[in-house]
Amino acid sequence: MLSHSVNSIEGELKIEAMGKPQIAVRMPPSLMEKLNSYVKKTGTSKTDVVVSAIAQYLGCAENVPLNQRVAELERRVNELEADRSRN
Repeated sequence: MLSHSVNSIEGELKIEAMGKPQIAVRMPPSLMEKLNSYVKKTGTSKTDVVVSAIAQYLGCAENVPLNQRVAELERRVNELEADRSRN
């Protein structure tokens, strides 16, 4: 299998012959804890959460995986229902 990597100032980008490019990022432990908690609560993957967050930030949410969009909608509905029951 052919693979190669490109190092840059921002981080490392790996492109493998089989599929999608990969990146490695560093994040504060508190953010990683929140990510882990969200993944556990929603049953989605870290990859889907990160891809979704980047796509939404860049304004191209149509690239967000469907299961992640559904999980986000469920989260919003649950928040609305919780707010409604408190009032």
